[in-house]
Amino acid sequence: MRAHPALAIFGTVFLCGTVASAGRAQNRAPGMPFSITFPASRSGTPLDGRLLVFISTDTAGEPRFHVTDAPGTQQVFGLDVDGWKPGERRIVDASAFGYPLRSLSDLRPGTYRVQALLNRYETFRRSDGHVVKLPPDKWEGQQYARKPGNLYSTPRAVVLDPARANAVSLALDQEIPPVDDFAKQETKYVKYVKIRSERLSRFWGRDTHLAAWVLLPWAFDEHPDARYPLMVNHGHFPSSFGGWRETPPDPTSRPTSARASTCAATTASSRSTRGSSTRIGRERDFRVRCSSRSSTLRRSTTTRTPSTRRTTARTATPSSTS
Repeated sequence: MRAHPALAIFGTVFLCGTVASAGRAQNRAPGMPFSITFPASRSGTPLDGRLLVFISTDTAGEPRFHVTDAPGTQQVFGLDVDGWKPGERRIVDASAFGYPLRSLSDLRPGTYRVQALLNRYETFRRSDGHVVKLPPDKWEGQQYARKPGNLYSTPRAVVLDPARANAVSLALDQEIPPVDDFAKQETKYVKYVKIRSERLSRFWGRDTHLAAWVLLPWAFDEHPDARYPLMVNHGHFPSSFGGWRETPPDPTSRPTSARASTCAATTASSRSTRGSSTRIGRERDFRVRCSSRSSTLRRSTTTRTPSTRRTTARTATPSSTS
């Protein structure tokens, strides 16, 4: 299960090149190339994988985290490497496939922050006779920018000009560490289970595991012979069991109406994002409904005596959420 890569649509665009696109790139200007190496201290044996160069105008964080499918995505170029030896230089130039710009020669001159990363592949000898090279999941959820074992360079600022031919040198001298042991997050009610799958291991030609978070019912340990219904939620590589808490709410806190809170939050959001007649109409309609609801609550509380007014306000609001 974990060995099979799960790539987003935009990831397929820049992580996988094509023969046709490579042919078109031969007619382009050479652009400003990148010369990339990795030291023997990171790997004494040759490496396979996808070599990526990130180019970003964003000064926050590292460029390897700046490539997305959103309009503000930054630039990345990539090529496959096979049998890459330590100390050997690999060149990423205008022939490398890019996203969202197709080629380095399309890049505007300017000052950028650049970073290189190797998404490492491993060889799988499957039971169906196929031999494939893939980036196995390392329990990070198929995120190449966070995958343990991937090599990357320290971000640096450079002046890039596609018209110039001098190369920018980058060294993959950093390595992403393993993820923390998820079992450390176990509590009385939350357990982490990891098992070896016999079928998947046989298919992929290596040990392959399945893992799950289990939320136990109250008093589970006190009733070992009890049987409980099971609900399965297939998430996407969850690193924790979220959406709930083990600590009870503060008994001294005053209950508030969930509907009133939603009303206030939505109205505030509408004011900050208004810009179309549809949004304004929805905001006006929501204000009318919230105002009507508030007026009803006020009328119901003020018709009572002063001695009971405060108690009614506390008990009436929770019932309005049902």
